[in-house]
Amino acid sequence: MGLRYYALITILFALAAIASFAANPAANTLPLGLSPGVIPIGATPPTGEFSVTVGCSAASCHGSGKLGKFDEHATWLESDPHTKAFHVLRNQASQTISKNLGRKMPATEDASCLACHAIDQDRHYNGEKLAERQHNEGVSCDACHGPSQKWISQHYLASWKELTDREKFDTYGFVPTKDHVARILNCAQCHVGGRDREVNHDLIAAGHPRLSFEYTKYHFSEKYQEKHWKEKVSNPDFEIRTWFIGQVASLRAAVDLLVVRAERSLEQKSPWPELSESSCYACHQNLGAEFRSETKHALRPRKAGTLGWQLWYSSFAKSVPTLAGVLQPSGGGVKLSAIETLREEMEKTVPDANKVIPLAKQAVAELDRWLVQLQTSNPCWNLNSGQIHQLGKTILDSAIDPASGKLRDYDWDVLAQHALALTAVYHGAGGSANPTVAGWKDALVEIREKLAFPKDGERFDSPRGFKPDSVYPGFRKLYDLTR
Repeated sequence: MGLRYYALITILFALAAIASFAANPAANTLPLGLSPGVIPIGATPPTGEFSVTVGCSAASCHGSGKLGKFDEHATWLESDPHTKAFHVLRNQASQTISKNLGRKMPATEDASCLACHAIDQDRHYNGEKLAERQHNEGVSCDACHGPSQKWISQHYLASWKELTDREKFDTYGFVPTKDHVARILNCAQCHVGGRDREVNHDLIAAGHPRLSFEYTKYHFSEKYQEKHWKEKVSNPDFEIRTWFIGQVASLRAAVDLLVVRAERSLEQKSPWPELSESSCYACHQNLGAEFRSETKHALRPRKAGTLGWQLWYSSFAKSVPTLAGVLQPSGGGVKLSAIETLREEMEKTVPDANKVIPLAKQAVAELDRWLVQLQTSNPCWNLNSGQIHQLGKTILDSAIDPASGKLRDYDWDVLAQHALALTAVYHGAGGSANPTVAGWKDALVEIREKLAFPKDGERFDSPRGFKPDSVYPGFRKLYDLTR
C-alpha cells in the first residue's frame, strides 16, 4: 500500500437484457430516464478467435526492438506481470491450493484457474488453428485487446482510425484500451470476477489471495514499472480520473458477479450466501475486549453479528454523484438507488436470492448508465485548486461523520479504500508542490503504516492486530485540513 499504489451516447437495445427485465416485474423499475440495455463499451467480453503473440511481434508491427518505437511486444514480454500469470500456476502455492481443493488435475490444467491465468481457448496463427493452446504466453495481447480474429487485419489500415470506439468494439471485438472505462471494465473481469471467472470463499480458504482490485494501485504498482503503452493525458489528471472510474467499474463487476452467484444458488449449484461477498475481516480479526476498546473513535454502522457486504467495492457508492459533479460536470447524473436496498438485503443473516437478483440487476443498470456517461461526456481536465479541495472534502466526509466527529466505519476495507482515494488525489494534485494538498503527506504515510499487513514469510494474509483507532489521527488531520 505505498503512496504510488494507488463521441456520442450509443444506446444498444439488447433483446436478451430487455427480455430478462420484462420476465421479472420486480426488475422493471428503473431510475427515470434509464433504458434497459444501455451498456458501456467493455462491459461484456467480446467473442472471436484468439491469436498467439508472435503475430504481433513482427519488426514492422509491435516488435521493432527500437526503444520507444513499435517496441510494445518486447516491453510487454520483459516487464509486464501478465506474462507470468500462467507460470505462477506451477509454484508451490498453486500446488497447495489445488491439493486443498481436492482437485484431480494440476492448476496448469484446471479450467477454473486458466480462465484468468491464461487464454484457455484455441489460438490461431495466420488463420490456422494451432495444435496447442500456448498457455505459456499467460495473459497475452488478445486477453486485453479482445480476440483478434476480426480486427488483426484491420487495425493498421487508415480506415481503422475513422471508426468510433463503439464500432471497433461491436463490429470487430476490439477493446479500445485508451478508453479508461473500457480498459478498467476489461481488467475487472479477472481482477474482480465475472460470469465465468471468480475467486470464491472456498478458493480463498484453500490459499488463493482474495481479489481486492483498485485500478490506480495496480497501475502504479512497483511490479508494473515499465508499461508497453503511453497515456494520452498527464499523470495527475489520469490518476484522479481513473481512480474514480475504477470505483464505479469495479462495483459494477462485483454486483454483476452477485447476480450470477444468486442465480446459481437457486439452481442449487453453489452455496448461498457466498461468503466472499462479505467483509473478510469481520471474521478474520482479533476478537474480544481488546478490539472493542480500540473503536472508541469509530461508529458501528452495522448491528453486531452483521457481515458488511462488499465493503471494498461499495465504500464510495453514496459519494459517486458528488464526485462525478466535480470530475464530470457535463454528465447528467444518475443516483445509485438500488445499491443501498441491495446492501440491506445482503447484510441480512440469510439474504433472499429471489430479492437479490432483481435488485442487483437494477444496480448494474444504474452503474452502466454512469459508465456510459463517463465514456461519452466531456471530462474535466486540469483540475483547479477548488476542485481538488472539493474532492478531498467529499472523500473525507465519506470517512468521518461530521455530527459525531468519528470514523463512519471501522472496517479495514473501508478505511483502506479511503486512504487509497486520498492518495490518488494527493498525487493527482501534484503532491507537496500544490498548496491545496501540501500538508497531506505525513498523515497519509501514517495511515498507510497503520493499515499495512504484518509480513508473515512471503504472504500477506490479513491485517492481524489492526486497531481502527490507530488511523483516526491521520484521517482527522486530513479532515481538518479540508474544512
